[in-house]
Amino acid sequence: MRLTARALNAAGNVVPGAAVTWVVLDTGRIAFALDPSGLVTGTFPGNNKVQARLEDLRSDPVTVTVTPLPDSAAASGSTRRVLQPVDVQSPAMLVTVDDSSAQGFVGISDKRVVYQALQPATGGLGFFLTVKDTVPAPGADPRTVTTLTAFGGQASAVARLLAGQTPPDSAIIQATAYTARGAVVRGTPVQFVVVFRGS
Repeated sequence: MRLTARALNAAGNVVPGAAVTWVVLDTGRIAFALDPSGLVTGTFPGNNKVQARLEDLRSDPVTVTVTPLPDSAAASGSTRRVLQPVDVQSPAMLVTVDDSSAQGFVGISDKRVVYQALQPATGGLGFFLTVKDTVPAPGADPRTVTTLTAFGGQASAVARLLAGQTPPDSAIIQATAYTARGAVVRGTPVQFVVVFRGS
């Protein structure tokens, strides 16, 4: 990414053509390379403070954080979830998003995972997808729910029965993880089969 700063005169107006340079304030291990023009190139996960300078003027410090790039994802445990007759929701469908480039597989938090019901393709579902451990209520689209990975890189969702409706014998749920730039993480989509034993 490129950092930018504006120099202002005493009246608060922008000084055109001011040569602002950027420097790293921290010492020790720096998580990125910083060109004086403000171009930041991440080298490994971490954060450091930087500052814009123009002659004797200094900006407030700004923290630049380099986050790991998710390069793999997989289902955690079985991809088959079975509801018993007394259950109101499926066991959690778990997906773990990892960065394997540094020290083995390290789970990454705050990565987007979208769960979507593929089958049955049409008609009433008799269930809806929701994020585990939230107050369950159908969203605008009961076929889709979006969540973020937690600490350790794990995301989860459940299929919850709709009161008074009959679910299908089974359903296929697809989970897809995305990078911050919207690319699909390798290893996804993962498909889960949910069996509604009570149907």
